[in-house]
Amino acid sequence: MTFVATNVVICCLERYFLCRYPRYRKARRTIGLLLLIMVTAVLIYILILRKDHMPIVDRHREYQLISHSTEQFIAEKAFEIFTEPYLKFLPDDDPRVEILRKIGLRIIRCSGSEELNSLNWEFKVADTDTLLALGRPGGTIMMSTSMMESIRDENELANVIGHEIGHILSHHLGANVAQLSLFFVFNLGCDIFLKTGFLLPPIFELLWNIPFWKNSEIEADFIGLVLMSRALYDFRVAPKFF
Repeated sequence: MTFVATNVVICCLERYFLCRYPRYRKARRTIGLLLLIMVTAVLIYILILRKDHMPIVDRHREYQLISHSTEQFIAEKAFEIFTEPYLKFLPDDDPRVEILRKIGLRIIRCSGSEELNSLNWEFKVADTDTLLALGRPGGTIMMSTSMMESIRDENELANVIGHEIGHILSHHLGANVAQLSLFFVFNLGCDIFLKTGFLLPPIFELLWNIPFWKNSEIEADFIGLVLMSRALYDFRVAPKFF
């Protein structure tokens, strides 16, 4: 919904400039054409020339138009603004934080991934009744006390941690940022030519963005099973736990 609302705001701003500034009215079709050409050029590059192979899963990675450090910066800032101010975290010497750190580091050390082992990992437990678990690019695993209370043993905890590490390893956030950025530019170009700015966002959300995150969750599940198995945790608990 935030994505659709943002597109609506962009289209409204375009209408505002169109009505307010005559020079923009004359140049807008040229601007729209340049935007569409730019998106086409980027798509040709990422679909034909760029082929980054994904670890663990046998496929090519989604295109990444931003560096991993930029992905990490975006995630940290979003976490600081939308999540961290509303959560109270347990101290590092709390037993729940220690068990989270112990299992997480064991999975990372046994992963066989140089990328995962090169990160400076943090493990946090938030004191909240909300069922919450997330992996933040750059090496942060956060879980709520409510989520940890719903977990019965170390195998189930390893399953959740492995899933969140799967998102980090796959750089799903970076891929989604690239997709949304390209669509913003494409939508603006189409709006200039065809006045379709209010129509395309919900179509994109239903046909592309939602399926992308659904597939990302399934992929993170699979990677999590592989990672916990490499650390000698019992992956057979996963179906019953979920």
